[in-house]
Amino acid sequence: MPPTPSDQTPIDDFNRADNPVNVGGGAALWDDPANFSSISTMKVLSNRLAHEGTGATSTAWSRRRTSGDFDLLIDWAVVTQRVARPLNLLFCAQDVRYLTRTNYEVGLYDTTGGVVVWKVTNGSYATIATAAGQPAYVAGETWWLARRGNVYTLYRLIPPATDFVVAVQFTDSSFDGGRFGFVAEDKTARWDSLRGGPTLVAAQIVPVGGVFPPGTELSITGQVVAGDGSLVGGNLGGQFGQVRAINVAQVFGVPSAQAFGTLRFALLTAPIPGVASAQAFGAVTIRGALTRPVAGIPSAQAFGALAIKAAIVRVVSGVGSAQAFGAIITRTGFSQPVGGVTSAQAFGLVRPANVVIAVGVGSAQAFSALKANYYIPVAGIQSAQLFGDAIVGLKVRNVWIWPTDLVPGTQAAPICGQVICGDGHVVGGWDYLPAAEDPETVELEPAKVETILLVPTVSK
Repeated sequence: MPPTPSDQTPIDDFNRADNPVNVGGGAALWDDPANFSSISTMKVLSNRLAHEGTGATSTAWSRRRTSGDFDLLIDWAVVTQRVARPLNLLFCAQDVRYLTRTNYEVGLYDTTGGVVVWKVTNGSYATIATAAGQPAYVAGETWWLARRGNVYTLYRLIPPATDFVVAVQFTDSSFDGGRFGFVAEDKTARWDSLRGGPTLVAAQIVPVGGVFPPGTELSITGQVVAGDGSLVGGNLGGQFGQVRAINVAQVFGVPSAQAFGTLRFALLTAPIPGVASAQAFGAVTIRGALTRPVAGIPSAQAFGALAIKAAIVRVVSGVGSAQAFGAIITRTGFSQPVGGVTSAQAFGLVRPANVVIAVGVGSAQAFSALKANYYIPVAGIQSAQLFGDAIVGLKVRNVWIWPTDLVPGTQAAPICGQVICGDGHVVGGWDYLPAAEDPETVELEPAKVETILLVPTVSK
């Protein structure tokens, strides 16, 4: 059968206003921090037990105490970070003052879940039990501290599990009962629902009255001195006599800082469990996308006018003149030799790369007979208007112009100045033969003045 707590009587549900845990409804349950020399007491925040928030550690001591077998349970409501000493249980305290504290302390020692039990005697710690490789603390977890005889066991209930499992166990009979409390270093975690029992009793404070000297009779008026100045049944002041210190503790010191000796560092190591490979972590599951809106402004003009806060000037130093640079120094030893040949003959024979063969003719006669070109100017008129009025109805026909032989004899200019004389004879020109086909009828337009190049046929 899995272990179960025998008593879960509610002790404090922390359902009250945000204040130090000993204020308001917690005054009867939790001690004043001045009584255990602490300025950083735990507080109630949002109906849960929390770190005070400023100091490194925060402490709370209950006014109640245990005697014999007992159960103490508390829930981890919120977990947001990992520290070495998130919340440790203090129990069976014989002295709760900071410098002389005497009690058991159990809790996590590092962020990987190593659980340690200390026996604190007059403020000095001694490890009496360890349990390495514990799972890291999580939200929703419950711690249960049980005492059965001289055997103390810390159980953990880690969701989604439903049964308590042993975190660490030790046996010791040094302290038989005492007050319990908490010390925390996790400033963001929250704890809730402190419960347990059954042998929880309130710590009692009994006031001790003064002692009067023998034979003293108390005044019926309640005053040592009556109205008339006479003493009534008492002594005026100093009834106890001279005060004597009976418990004097001498504190020994050293004559100088050097007398402490060489500083020694004690290194505490704890195994850190891991996984066999990166794949052993399993698949990454994205719980949800976190978005943060970025506020802006409606326009560029909303930034306002540009204001120059300060002008930053950097002085650029120079030289007084070009001569201040000094004389130019020509450095040597940086030439690059260019390879060549020993002489022009070393280039070898000249070889033409592109040869063009010009083909000619066998003789001058191969050029054949000369052909003379004659250019005969054709006279015209100065403008289109000189043609006169258009002759309506004038019809012409297309004819073929055939070349004819030149007229034998010395060529002379025609007497009429035209190639064709008025009588229709050709003089050094061309003969016109009528076309055999039907002519086309066209409209005549004034001719443009142009020069026609005539090539005469050489007489054979």
